[in-house]
Amino acid sequence: MAGGYHAGWNVTASLVLGLNVSGTIMPGSRITTTLTGPRWISGGSYGFESSIIAGLLEPFVLGTLLWIAPRLPSHPQLHRFFDAQP
Repeated sequence: MAGGYHAGWNVTASLVLGLNVSGTIMPGSRITTTLTGPRWISGGSYGFESSIIAGLLEPFVLGTLLWIAPRLPSHPQLHRFFDAQP
């Protein structure tokens, strides 16, 4: 789940929104985005992920995903990872 979350974050930020990801600009994005403003809001040259907004938003999104994950339909063998252990 962590790998999928991280990959989804990077693909969305770089290829869809055109944002810097870890200080790297990916060519070929759908949108070209330039963030301006104070570094604590825009993330500066490193990218949006180092901003206070991402720092507050990511735990909320990840917590929501962790809450939803056990409720998703899955293969019966996967339930052992989510069901309470005695």
